[in-house]
Amino acid sequence: MSDTVLIALIVAVAVGVVLYIFRGQLSKFVLKFGKEGLETELTTHSPQDTSASSQAVSSAAPRPSVIVRGNIQEGADHVIDVRRDNVEVIENLQEGDRQEISIGPDES
Repeated sequence: MSDTVLIALIVAVAVGVVLYIFRGQLSKFVLKFGKEGLETELTTHSPQDTSASSQAVSSAAPRPSVIVRGNIQEGADHVIDVRRDNVEVIENLQEGDRQEISIGPDES
């Protein structure tokens, strides 16, 4: 395999990994091959695109000190216990028995 092909493969894998990591923040990714060469377009979500839960909170509200997000609890008897003030819990998956996300005030 030539050095040019090897470098192209490494760059392609690196770009794929970065796109996978930031997939939640991207709204559109287009990759076009043509006679003129390669054309790409990458669009992220605009700040105005907010979820319904975020719209209920006023813009003057303080930012949460902890965000519990993207956790996957599968099986049984899993507990996420957070003792902090101002916690936001979003986009968590719980499958199985006796799954719990427990939020309470800061104990200090």
